[in-house]
This record gives sequence, C-alpha cells and structure tokens, in this order.
Amino acid sequence: MKKNSIIFSLILVISLATVMSTVGAYEENGYETPYPSTIGPSIMMPIVATELREDNAIWACITDTIEAGGLDDAMLAQIAPLADEVQLHMENACSLSNPIYASGQLNKAMALMVQINNLLVCDCIPN
Repeated sequence: MKKNSIIFSLILVISLATVMSTVGAYEENGYETPYPSTIGPSIMMPIVATELREDNAIWACITDTIEAGGLDDAMLAQIAPLADEVQLHMENACSLSNPIYASGQLNKAMALMVQINNLLVCDCIPN
C-alpha cells in the first residue's frame, strides 16, 4: 500500500512540475502565456468531425428529397448550382488535416443547404 502511494505521489509531483513549467512561459514575442503553447487547431478536430457527420446527414436528406421527384424543371434549375457548390464545399471539408479550414467549408455548405431546404420546403434541417 505504501509503495502505491509513493508511486502516486511521484507521478503527481512530476505532473505538477510539468504544468508549472508551461504556465507562465514566455513566447518569442515576450508576452507571457497563461496556457501551454502546444494547444493548436487540432483541438477542433472532434468538433469538426461531429459537424461533418451532421452536415452529411442533412445533405443525405436533401438529396433524397430531390431524388424523390415531384420538382419542376424551374425548381431543379434553381437548385442545381447550389447543390454543386454544396458538394464542392463538402468535399473540401472531408480533409481534416486543417480543421479550421474544414469548419469554414462546412459553414459555407450549411448556408447553401439552408437555401436549398427553404426552396424545397422540406424539414431536413432541424430548428
């Protein structure tokens, strides 16, 4: 039991020393940072992955509505360029190597999907 508490204490001390060495570190520009400088855009990857999954579900609903038919040629002509642009943004967002760029592409795709949803008067986008 004493061996476990010594190991735990040692781990705690090492962890605190690591945290304390990064808190208050100075950047190259001379400003003090209150957080470790290892935090970067990769922290957004889970958020973007969730957003991509939700946008894919909405896009699948919209394409199912379009493929179901019942739309006149004028409506299809109005939706086609928007749909092409949505597909372009969705393809650009699939690369999660830059999550900030992917998030921007998903936001552009979502804005276009809202327009398509309003034109189709369907309930693909939840309120």
